[in-house]
Amino acid sequence: MMTFTDDQLKKLSIFPHFTAMLSICGSLLIIFEVLTDFRKRGKLYHRLMLGLSCSDLIMSSSYFFSSWAVPKGTVGVFSPLGNTATCNAQAFFMQYGVAIPLYNVSLATYFLFIVRNQWPERKCVEYEKWLHGVPVTVGLSTSVAGLLLGTYGFSDLWCWIKSDFKSIKRLEASFAAKGIQVSRNDKTISRQLITHCFIYNFIYWFTYLPGLIVRTAQLANEDFNPPFALVLFMSCNLPLQGFWNWFNYKRLKIQKCCCRLETQLEEDFSYSRTPVRSGVSKSVAVDGDVEINDDSTSSNRRVFDWPGDRNETDAGLCSSAIMFEQM
Repeated sequence: MMTFTDDQLKKLSIFPHFTAMLSICGSLLIIFEVLTDFRKRGKLYHRLMLGLSCSDLIMSSSYFFSSWAVPKGTVGVFSPLGNTATCNAQAFFMQYGVAIPLYNVSLATYFLFIVRNQWPERKCVEYEKWLHGVPVTVGLSTSVAGLLLGTYGFSDLWCWIKSDFKSIKRLEASFAAKGIQVSRNDKTISRQLITHCFIYNFIYWFTYLPGLIVRTAQLANEDFNPPFALVLFMSCNLPLQGFWNWFNYKRLKIQKCCCRLETQLEEDFSYSRTPVRSGVSKSVAVDGDVEINDDSTSSNRRVFDWPGDRNETDAGLCSSAIMFEQM
């Protein structure tokens, strides 16, 4: 049982409203982008992100109501405004959040198919019914089971599985692909895909690990009272996965825009700083190069290297960002 002061309970109740709203906005942006782009709707990766974002939206919405959904008169909670029905509804949708880690497994499996196995899109699509079906089925079945068994109620911070059901309480399904074995491939696009996948896994563990630590400690010791800072971080961080998923979803596009901006700045800077020599009939600055026409020869040469040459790695990052945008 968690015991905190009134001021601490107030913070635990209010802060999740804001972090959950960030997650809701991030999930809605992904959903809107996929549904309004027919090209993305035709790609398995974006359809998996659509399913993951819908699950994030459901769970983040339940976190947004925080202690408001707790029945009035409940002791040890700040601002309980709900009743039994609102408490059951919040717990139902929060329990459906078990689909989120399973969607992370589906996403990791998809990257395994295309990076390690080098499967084409059409072959990956053959497994789509499982990649969507397992998370949705498990999420709905456990939510309905909890409702039928009467396991929902106030649980320390909000409504979820009641403290009476210790055997099935507080163990979030921590399913994520920790280490995907990939074949050695020196192509930049493969490295980018691997990085993209690992970031999704990191987001999941960063979001759920604090809660898993608290819940596991409570299972080991019923009288364990976790530090307030850890519980506050857990309550603020749990609703945020939708926001972090959106950031990673748009990361390569942001990277592509930054590469283009960097190229444009280099072009502008090269043009403005190109030295003009006496005796040269014509000099033109293009992409940092100077075309020099004189009596003896015409050649292209690099004028200077500052603020930085665009090497092959930089070019590869830009090209992989463009290629990944077309997945």
